[in-house]
This record gives sequence, structure tokens and C-alpha cells, in this order.
Amino acid sequence: MTCYLNSLVQTLYMTPEFRNAIYRWKLNETATNEANNNITFQLQKLFLLLQTSDKSSLETKELTASFGWESNEAYEQHDVQELCRIMFDALERCWHKTENQSVIQDLYKGTIEDCVKCLRCKTENVRKDVFLDLPLAVKQFGASESFHSIEEALKAFIKPEVLNGNNQYQCEVCNSRQNAEKSLRIIEFPYLLTIQLKRFDFDYQTLHRIKLNDR
Repeated sequence: MTCYLNSLVQTLYMTPEFRNAIYRWKLNETATNEANNNITFQLQKLFLLLQTSDKSSLETKELTASFGWESNEAYEQHDVQELCRIMFDALERCWHKTENQSVIQDLYKGTIEDCVKCLRCKTENVRKDVFLDLPLAVKQFGASESFHSIEEALKAFIKPEVLNGNNQYQCEVCNSRQNAEKSLRIIEFPYLLTIQLKRFDFDYQTLHRIKLNDR
């Protein structure tokens, strides 16, 4: 978990808007006894050390402890996307009713539409949702080569998929199963677009999860 946490902390530290929000936050004087368990306070300390320390490396144990995990949970496998969401959820709870309460949403929230269009009657079923990061595949399922750029992976992410055969769509207007087109539409990009590269795939020959090291 440490390598994931380290990469996440470095990314957040190098984001001026996020770093300023961490520095701007003040610990309630009545809650000083809870400082060790406060994730914002621990980030504040760690960011200050990153900015001022001459050490080649810094400990993140106190930050990890502030997540409130049991000892066995701390050693479980967490990917960076999961860690980021845990951290953002904790920060939003900590910042509730403070000047920082909308920081995460203001910086990272985007809007996406999940759309299914019946190819017979052309009726669209649209569901709008928000996202804090976009999970992009490193390579197309079943492909031998990986995508050559983020742009290529993003195009594949929003590329329409035809639902046919055993995977037909149950259209409420036609009242029957029909061929359909399923797609994702990014309606609003966030101020800071966070991309999560999906570097794991499933090997159907070995029946194991494998890491993709393609560049």
C-alpha cells in the first residue's frame, strides 16, 4: 500500500489548489486531542515536511493511521483510486461546514451521461452522474497492443458499444428486446481531470489477475 499512498501524496502535494486548501484549514482548538486521527492535520504536517525537510524520504505512518484502519486493513492491497476516494471522503467529512467544504467538488467533480439508445425507435435512456476520476483502460479488451496515448484511451472510453444478440436492450417504448447503442458522454470536465489507468487485466488461461506493464 505504501507505494500507492506515496504516489497519491506526491500528486496531491504538487497540485497548488489542493495544497493551499490543506494549508488553509485550521484545527479546532477544542479538538487538539484528536489531531493524530485527523487526516487533514496529518496531511498538513506531511506537506510542510515535504516543503521544508532536507530528508530524502519521509514516513507516512501517521497519515495511514489517521485513516482509522485496523492493523490488518492497513496491510491489505489498496489501489491508488480506492485510496484517493477514501481520502477525499474523509476530507469532505472533516471540512463539512468550513470554508473548504466544496474544495473537492470544485476541483475534481465532472459530469457524465450514461446513454442507451434503442436502434429501432431511437428513444434514448439517459442517466446523469458525477465523477471524480476517469478509469481508462491501458489496452482494449482482447487486444495485443496497448493504446498509444491518453487521447486514444479516452476515445475508446466514450466509443459507443452495440448491444445485440444475447445482450439486446429491453426497450420500454418498443416493449421488447432490441438492438441498442450504449455510450458515455462527458458533459462537463472538472477543473482538474484525474485519470486512473487500469493496469490490471484478467488472464482467462491462468484465471489470475495480471498487471499490464505496457508503456
